[in-house]
Amino acid sequence: MGDTASGFGFLALDLVVVAGTFVGVYYSLPADLHFDNINYLNDSFSTISNAWNNHNFVDYLPAIGAFLGDVIVDQFVRHWAASAARSEATNRVDSSAVKFTPRLGVGFMGFNISY
Repeated sequence: MGDTASGFGFLALDLVVVAGTFVGVYYSLPADLHFDNINYLNDSFSTISNAWNNHNFVDYLPAIGAFLGDVIVDQFVRHWAASAARSEATNRVDSSAVKFTPRLGVGFMGFNISY
């Protein structure tokens, strides 16, 4: 809608939330699963699998909580961005900055009306 700064702002905020999700989940995992204790590129699959399987579900609850909390925050950011876009679009239509002219024609599987 022409508000590039807000678009980049919402994109940056969303990227920060996603990065925060990765960091929060990583540091919420048990310490023996971190990169300084396991070499995920060079260790055998059985070594990595055993490290992950040596924990019970309760050990992973903080990481699950961090993930779900960040998902909720991400949904608020997305809702805020969508509401701002809807508000801007409504204002532009109401101020006649954007006009809709219908076009009639053949569309996919029948007759189509588009704008």
